[in-house]
Amino acid sequence: MALTKQDLKNIGTLIDEKINKAFDVQKKYLDEKLDQGFTAQKKYLDDKIDQKVDSLRVLIEALRSDIALLAEGREPIIEKQDRHEQKITNHEKRITTLEDFSYKCRPKI
Repeated sequence: MALTKQDLKNIGTLIDEKINKAFDVQKKYLDEKLDQGFTAQKKYLDDKIDQKVDSLRVLIEALRSDIALLAEGREPIIEKQDRHEQKITNHEKRITTLEDFSYKCRPKI
C-alpha cells in the first residue's frame, strides 16, 4: 500500500497534535512545579521576614525600656544638679551683697 501526499499530511498533522499535546502537558507540569516552588519560597521568605520583624520589635521594646530606666535614673541627678546650681546662685548673691556692703561701709581715705 502506497502512501499518498494526503496520507503523509494527515500523519504529519496527527504527529504534530500528539507532540503539541505532550508539550502542553509538560509545560503545564513545569508551570505547576514552578508555581509550587515559588509559593514555597515566598512562604519561607515571608516567615523569615516575620521572624526578623518580631525580633526587631522585641529589641526596640527592650531599648525603649532601657531608655526609660536611664531617664528615670537621670532625674535624681538632674534634680541634684539643679539644687547645686541654686546653691551656687545663692552664694553668688551673698558674695555680691557682701561686696556691696563692704564697699558702702568702707571708710573713705
